[in-house]
Amino acid sequence: MLDGAPPGGLGERLLALRGLPLLAALPAAELALVARLSRERDLQPGETLAVEGDSVQAVQLIVSGQVTLARDGRPVPGAGVLETVGLLPLAAGLPHPFTAVAADAVHALEIDAELVAEVLEDDFGLFARVLQLGAVAALAATARATRRDPAAEAGRPGAQRTTIAGSPGKALAPLDAAERLLVLRGNTWFRTVPLDSLAALAKRLELVQLRPDAELTVPRGPGDLLLLVAGRASTAAGELGPGAALGVLEGLADASSPIALRALTPVQLLRGSASDLFDVLEDHPAMGRALLAEMVRVIAG
Repeated sequence: MLDGAPPGGLGERLLALRGLPLLAALPAAELALVARLSRERDLQPGETLAVEGDSVQAVQLIVSGQVTLARDGRPVPGAGVLETVGLLPLAAGLPHPFTAVAADAVHALEIDAELVAEVLEDDFGLFARVLQLGAVAALAATARATRRDPAAEAGRPGAQRTTIAGSPGKALAPLDAAERLLVLRGNTWFRTVPLDSLAALAKRLELVQLRPDAELTVPRGPGDLLLLVAGRASTAAGELGPGAALGVLEGLADASSPIALRALTPVQLLRGSASDLFDVLEDHPAMGRALLAEMVRVIAG
């Protein structure tokens, strides 16, 4: 695409790409490939980079300038400084969730969507960074929604407040492989993940059972994932019921934090780690796309 481009232009693109947190950790050879695939684009204030509902034709890496987002004709609050436009929906296989407009003079490096998709398919390290970017944005969107309406915490994916039927003293039976799949499928984050991917993840999860008033404390570390199978439990964020998940976004975002959970009734949990999840994702790219699609929906509100 850029054959014949002057060496200085390619060098400037390399330096600009190295300054983007998303790409900073890429090996020099891979960064050079991205630089060769890109073209420079300058936009004036008011020019459109993306239109809500349109398929992603190109990904823009924002080098300088500010971009504003709108959805349904209304500004998106708290979008912050954008590093990319089109990358998350492309990786998730979705259309643009927002309309993006240059707020001032914007300088971007643009890469055709087909080429970006090929790079993401071949380079799991880069795809993992995109997952992290999506998880960070989804966590920020969830925090904004909770600040606007504290009651929204109950409806947040992975933080439902639910009541289960049955006696608080009733013992809980162990889960077989099929039941583990149903638990994962019933969680918001994993509802569209292919079954073979879910089965691979289910094998890595440990079943934990807690008696009423028992506590489970997970220290800050590599990132634990907890899926509440049955029972009710309380955390600092409130009461949780079946289907709730803790640590999924935090683990993907590399922003794990301590978890202190107390069983209010007999409780069953499936417990794993972020490293378990990433191991499965590397072998099951469709799972990564499904998770990203859920993140984009959360980000879009």
